[in-house]
Amino acid sequence: MKQFSVAGGILKRPITVIMMTLIVIGFGVFSLTNLKVTLYPSLNIPVLAVSSGYNNVSPEDINRLIVNPIEGAVSAIEGIETLEARVSRGNAFVILRLREGSDIRKTELKVRKAIDQIRGELPDQAQEPVIFQFDPESRPIMRLSIDADNRGLDELRNIGIETVETRLERIEGLASAETQGGLERRIYIDVTPMKLAQHNLSPADIQNALRQNNVQLPIGNVVADRINYSVRAQSTYQTVDQIANTIVNISENGVPIRIKDVADVSDGFTEVTSLVKV
Repeated sequence: MKQFSVAGGILKRPITVIMMTLIVIGFGVFSLTNLKVTLYPSLNIPVLAVSSGYNNVSPEDINRLIVNPIEGAVSAIEGIETLEARVSRGNAFVILRLREGSDIRKTELKVRKAIDQIRGELPDQAQEPVIFQFDPESRPIMRLSIDADNRGLDELRNIGIETVETRLERIEGLASAETQGGLERRIYIDVTPMKLAQHNLSPADIQNALRQNNVQLPIGNVVADRINYSVRAQSTYQTVDQIANTIVNISENGVPIRIKDVADVSDGFTEVTSLVKV
């Protein structure tokens, strides 16, 4: 029985082997130069998001002044399956999950048009709503650090938010810039349970007093020289003393009970949870 030798067959057909080798090499070169390589696979996730904000406004007011109008405007758009809102102090984030198979670009245009129609209902000082599509490849392309020997971490954070972010976001093609790190200012109110009990108060009473006294409300319009000016009642806290002197209730003797009578009010920063060395 004649045995077949692979090596012998290759040696007998050198031209065929060379041609096959060249074909494999050519295919490899073609693949290397034409196939797209991405950090994350291309995914068509039908999710849109609307981001807005209103500096120094409580989550309850953010929900009432910004989230509710946005949700009312986009809820009837065809293709949107669910709405989810994430609200924090000064920020609003509405997530729109679309039905499978929906055209996300057409839906985005409809969402943009709907929000434009209710833009006049949003507060004048609120941030312009930003609509964007979720993209797995949307990762920071650059990280910058701010350093100064004569500035505190709280000042550096404010510089990043108020100066650096606004200038970077003017760059064409840049979706957004975000400041992380530093020290974020926080006002602490440490209540004394015994003093609350003496005045027949609860922590909820303090929350309600702060909410009712830290608002910006439109009170009307003034027309001068054919120009219509919107007038607002400025009643937001500017200092710690204003918070401490907020009246929570009136006693039976007609004496006002202030926050400082039942709690200690201090100016500080949020707790540091992580450190990054740059």
